[in-house]
Amino acid sequence: MAQIRRRVWNNPMNPASARAIRTRGVWLATAGLFLALAVGTALQAIGNFPFYPERWLLAAAATLAVQSLVWALVRFGWSERFRWDRHFVLTPMLAASLLLVFFVYLSPELRELVLMVWLVIPLFVAGLAGFAELAVLSVFMSSGYLVAVRLRMDHGERFDFAREIQLAITLLVMGLFSGIVLERLKRNREEMKRLRSELAQLALTDALTGLPNRRHFEEVLRGELARLDRYGGSCAVAIVDVDDFKGFNDRLGHPAGDAALRQLAALMRAGLRSSDLAARIGGEEFGLIMVATEKAPAAVVVERIRRAVELHDFAERDDARLTGGGRLTISAGVAACPVDAASFEGLFELADDALYRAKEAGRNRICLAEGGNRPQRQRRNA
Repeated sequence: MAQIRRRVWNNPMNPASARAIRTRGVWLATAGLFLALAVGTALQAIGNFPFYPERWLLAAAATLAVQSLVWALVRFGWSERFRWDRHFVLTPMLAASLLLVFFVYLSPELRELVLMVWLVIPLFVAGLAGFAELAVLSVFMSSGYLVAVRLRMDHGERFDFAREIQLAITLLVMGLFSGIVLERLKRNREEMKRLRSELAQLALTDALTGLPNRRHFEEVLRGELARLDRYGGSCAVAIVDVDDFKGFNDRLGHPAGDAALRQLAALMRAGLRSSDLAARIGGEEFGLIMVATEKAPAAVVVERIRRAVELHDFAERDDARLTGGGRLTISAGVAACPVDAASFEGLFELADDALYRAKEAGRNRICLAEGGNRPQRQRRNA
């Protein structure tokens, strides 16, 4: 039950879904790297550059090996342990940068193409990578590029190393500038994510009491009943209504009534376990969901709440306290699954009928659901 509530309120990404998204990203990056190899081969053929099949096979094997390692990090859940790379962005980009440096070393005549590919890579992580990630990657790629060129020069290749340094510096500056742009996109994405989370919470929260609203109450109860239907067990539901709340408002005013509802919500939360749920489902009507609880123990819990409400002084004005005008009582009906009903509609109606009988019997009391004949009645107005 607590897991259901956390999922609704926080809406975290399912680990399996995150893993699937990361896996698709790895395959997309792998396809892009092999595409770069194919384009490089075509350019070698068009530009009359010498083609070395063994170098192409070595580059393909290195790509397959490195990307398979990245895939394994995702497949077996190891990537989820990288707290320094929460979105698993820096690691695959470092792997791709390492491969591009290796491509430069194997085919230095196509190094401009490799650098163009590297400048495109950050576009695939827009909104996830920021300035810090791009700065690290830019320094790594620029340094790796110069190392690859220098190693080729040690093997007899002729390069204007001063020009290559200028090219590496240009690459670094462009990477840092891209990092500034991506940092803004990342912050915008995080702000939008935060706003969506707040809107989702507002859609499920009663603004006055801070309790979940009726929509959330129904979602949680339906989910719990579905779980019971599959795995077995029990749960109890209570419908609670404030007795003569209109009279309280008439005596002390609506602001005092609003304050009383907030205090009442706090009393209900205090009387329940962390795994249970209290929600405001109407004006002065509340719903309680008690998981793994039979009807009789649930009635004990609700009776304890009823007693706490009866003893509590809801008045905020001294004159009301002196006259006893700040007192409130509640009535409640309790029903349980599966002994009373197994559906949301049946369970809710039985608890509501029990509440009606509590009102008819004089208020300020708890009644248990009766699975037999239910009285035909008008909607209560108490």
